[in-house]
Amino acid sequence: VDFEDKNVEKGTVITLPTAQVSDNVNEGASVSVKVSYGTQNISLENNSFKANTAGTYTVTYVAVDRAGNMSQAVFYVTVKAETNANEDNKPALGCGAGCNGSGGAELPLGMLLFMSSILFGKNLMMKKLKRKENR
Repeated sequence: VDFEDKNVEKGTVITLPTAQVSDNVNEGASVSVKVSYGTQNISLENNSFKANTAGTYTVTYVAVDRAGNMSQAVFYVTVKAETNANEDNKPALGCGAGCNGSGGAELPLGMLLFMSSILFGKNLMMKKLKRKENR
């Protein structure tokens, strides 16, 4: 397959090349291509799809021969998140790959959990110190 990982703008139409497959024992090997975004399968039309969502699409080619031997090639198409300018003409914070569009300037969940654990741990340590001082 003559294809490489790509970085594209939202709305870009991606045309996938046809894969060539051969078997050195017998003829009859077949090849299929699948495009997914997370757990969602993306339908192809004339071997093309429109990358409408920011994040990473996975393109998987699978070749299988009559004996059941399998080979696969995986490629990634990354769609850039849109950057919106705020009133000061500075780029707004985006939500990155896998964003559900429910917010823009919030902290990522992992960062919130990390910060919460630090605060929670600090509060527990302060309570233990106060108990020791009171004894």
